[in-house]
Amino acid sequence: MSLFKVLSSSVKKLPNRFLENGFETMGAVTRKPRTNSTAELKSSINAFAVENPIIKNFLKDIENINPEHLGLAQDVIDLSYTRQMLNTNINMLENKKGNSSILEIILEKFSKVSKNNPDAIELAQEVVNHSDIQNSKYFLARFFSFPIENYSHLAPQMHAAKKIVPCIAKDTLSGGYTMDFSKNEEFFRFITSLLSRDAKPENIELIDKIMEFINKFSSKLKLNCDLSEIKNADTAKLKENLNILPKVLEIMPPGKNFEVAEFLSKNTNLTP
Repeated sequence: MSLFKVLSSSVKKLPNRFLENGFETMGAVTRKPRTNSTAELKSSINAFAVENPIIKNFLKDIENINPEHLGLAQDVIDLSYTRQMLNTNINMLENKKGNSSILEIILEKFSKVSKNNPDAIELAQEVVNHSDIQNSKYFLARFFSFPIENYSHLAPQMHAAKKIVPCIAKDTLSGGYTMDFSKNEEFFRFITSLLSRDAKPENIELIDKIMEFINKFSSKLKLNCDLSEIKNADTAKLKENLNILPKVLEIMPPGKNFEVAEFLSKNTNLTP
């Protein structure tokens, strides 16, 4: 009994960083990356394990996890214990009809993902750092439902997609609460549409700049952009036409329709 008391007093839960600011703005957010030490994270996860058998089982794998990924493990646990007073609250602890809970599904494969596809962990962490509680829960649940531990062949695309998460979050999650998951699904589909073998990582990284121009001129013009053309396009041509794009949009008459992706990927006649 004395040994149990020593164990309990030596572990301490970290503050839930999703509850620190009270009511959280929905949509795109900027959440500071964790700065907790490995020891602090392990101690906190141990403290949760005392009361949750799923987390206790997760401890068996914790030494096999890259210490840099323990922050996301703590985030997953914190999100599981974070309830939103919304109709769309996602209960990550609930196991319907005997099926595994979202928390269990994620933690069961966490060590394998950390080892075999670390870029998937880093992409998920970036989503958590740049989107609200609802979107973070939604993305984690959907993302980890796939065998991402076996998707190391998509690591370059995941690494590139990580860099444009803030841009995609602002584009897809803006506006008010819709009482459904439509925006979250749009964000998820946007990100995962980039994760294919034929997608060029360097093209994915350019989406940030493309979106910057689209947002700048969207009030003046009717702009459309098919990402499927961007991710596969000739990179040199894409960069060349991207340099021209703002000049072209500037001289166009208000209200004109313009296919951004088609111009960027196929236009070879214009020169800077």
